[in-house]
Amino acid sequence: MLKKTTLALCLSAAALSAPAFGDEERAQERDAMPELHHVFLIMMENHSASEILGNTANAPFINKLAQSANVAANYFAVGHPSLPNYLHVVGGSNFGVAGDPTPKWHNDPGSPGTVVPLAGSGVDLPTPASLTGATGGQDLAASGYVAMTIADQLRAIGRTWKTYQESLPASGADRVDYSDGLFSNLSPVTQANVAKQYAVKHNPFAYFDNVQRSADSDNGLGNIVGFDGTHGLFAEGNNVIIVMWDENDFSNSPNLVGMIVDTSYGVHGVKSAQPYNHHSLLRTLEAGFGLGCLNHACDSNVQVMGDVFARSRR
Repeated sequence: MLKKTTLALCLSAAALSAPAFGDEERAQERDAMPELHHVFLIMMENHSASEILGNTANAPFINKLAQSANVAANYFAVGHPSLPNYLHVVGGSNFGVAGDPTPKWHNDPGSPGTVVPLAGSGVDLPTPASLTGATGGQDLAASGYVAMTIADQLRAIGRTWKTYQESLPASGADRVDYSDGLFSNLSPVTQANVAKQYAVKHNPFAYFDNVQRSADSDNGLGNIVGFDGTHGLFAEGNNVIIVMWDENDFSNSPNLVGMIVDTSYGVHGVKSAQPYNHHSLLRTLEAGFGLGCLNHACDSNVQVMGDVFARSRR
């Protein structure tokens, strides 16, 4: 049985004028991408592309969607395990985080977490070529980063975002490392009695200092909500639903995963063989929302996924 989705990220925008890019290349990317109004990104867990695409017995709905929508058939995750991949998707870097550690909430010395809330700048960790893809067979070298995500970029131009988390407790995400929807690591029960259906390792925004410090609904903990807050997105405008996987299941190399793109405005039935990875997706969304690039999304070998997001066939 396929593991259920653990993160749904909604990025939205009113019909605002996009700011100019910093150079000619960014302007060309903006022109190649339709302006996006809503993007709903559904992240699935730990399956390689070959385990999903074509597996109609175990994933009938996903394969039906793949037939009618667009598929990036050469799409790669960036490393193992889950958390670094989520961070790469939203921020273009692993921000020096290895494994699936919990955050040190509010930098509290008594917090059992190990990741100091991300802020400022630093140097991330390298990733072997076998775990990155879309890098021409080269390792992804360590690089300097700025501790920002696409959420920060959107808020800077007056646009909005939310992340919808499975089994988040009603009290919200603050200091919650895991939960079954009712009980969490904060509840007066033993850890063994709480099923970790929500896990902070699938909620990358919670690792950033500015999100932890802010409880408002613009760019903080108030943007992390349960699934009951979701709603339809395709009523009007240029809207996209993305179904993707964070990483494969460790048994296959390279780290090839499924990526399905369904738009309200453009082409359908495209099967792209272009090599893409999580940085390509971030750069594509940044181009669609009229943003600059972050961290490894700025790398010269990272391409906008114009063929599967296009308004017409190329």
